[in-house]
Amino acid sequence: QFLKSRGSLQAVLQDVGFTLLGDSLREDSLRNLCGQIFLKDSILGTGLLTGDYNGNPLEFGLATENLLFYMLGVKVDVKAELSASAETLSVATVLRDTAMAALLGEELHGLHFRVGAMIRHQELDAYLNTGSVPHVEISLDSFGIELPVYADISNLNAAISFGEDSIAIAYLNGIVGSSEFEFSGHIANYGALSGQDSAEVVTVGFDISSELMRAEDFFTVNGGFLFPETYRPEYLEAFHIGGTIDMPAEGIIDDSLSLDFGLDIWDLGWNFRYYPLSFEDFVIEIEREGERLNIEEFQGNIGESNLKMKATLENFTDTVFENLKGELVLESDLLDFNSLLNYQLPDATASSAKEKREPPSLDQIDYPSFSFNVDIGELRYGDFNFFDLKGRLRSSTEKIFHLDELSLAGRSGGHMAFLG
Repeated sequence: QFLKSRGSLQAVLQDVGFTLLGDSLREDSLRNLCGQIFLKDSILGTGLLTGDYNGNPLEFGLATENLLFYMLGVKVDVKAELSASAETLSVATVLRDTAMAALLGEELHGLHFRVGAMIRHQELDAYLNTGSVPHVEISLDSFGIELPVYADISNLNAAISFGEDSIAIAYLNGIVGSSEFEFSGHIANYGALSGQDSAEVVTVGFDISSELMRAEDFFTVNGGFLFPETYRPEYLEAFHIGGTIDMPAEGIIDDSLSLDFGLDIWDLGWNFRYYPLSFEDFVIEIEREGERLNIEEFQGNIGESNLKMKATLENFTDTVFENLKGELVLESDLLDFNSLLNYQLPDATASSAKEKREPPSLDQIDYPSFSFNVDIGELRYGDFNFFDLKGRLRSSTEKIFHLDELSLAGRSGGHMAFLG
């Protein structure tokens, strides 16, 4: 009767404290809890609560809608929302995990977020009656945190749906350092990870885009850049990738098995800051089977150059380069190595913006045991231009090239064929 008449209640908390007992090695405490708890109409929640969790000052709030009505038998959907913020958090005392403290840093700063959840009453009924996984919609709003080891994360927002056997991410966008990104995707058949039928396949779909991705934001750890310093100012522009990856559950569950997969990418492209050519329209299909890697399709455009490639690699995980074997089929209308190899390092551009780097000498490259089938309309390398380049070549670890057959034409006409 109280709820039907839209009554309200309010409780004031002042310096409330208690201890949470976990296992024999863990004991957490909440102290100096102050604020209000209220019931108004269909909402049971709190105002802004303040307190200390294991000595870390926190501000947080919680609200639920229709929870009490549902518990009284009314068929209504249930919603909940949690918000929290903290100026400083000690990772070791909050998580009670020294490994996480070493990974994330001793102290986190500027944490703030708001997360919401909604579950329909039919799903909640089924969960309570049968234990089935309910469909839950989760939203994350304005998450931010300052990390001592990695780049800061800000304006992180997401909408995620959890189902009985799938997870759908409608959107996940935010800023890492000063690099903005957008992500959407899904995970299908994740129930196979329970191990009941490890032969099943888990599918992950993804779509990522960013107008600007700075190398410094993603590859700086604890103040140190993971690559040579000359690459620190590099970035990607207009980056986009979309695709799916299929993985047998047994390979994910059992570390002793190879993680086989099938990767399909149908939309990949980007620009570098210090590379004059655009990478466009890349389509990739790769499959791993144990120590064999099959590249069923790899094609795209780099500036004026284009390529279409298939390959098979044996022993591709072997750390001994000589054990690598394989075959590659390459088709192209144009391969301009003078442009393709013209990546200008930052220090080089400062001294001479127009100077092009010389292509590397072929005898300075390490080669595996590999066979090449080529069909190239035009190839530019140094001062040479070759046309209608077709043939089969084999390389060896001794830097010996076998020309099973090779034919080409020069700039001014004429044809040549090689065997040897």
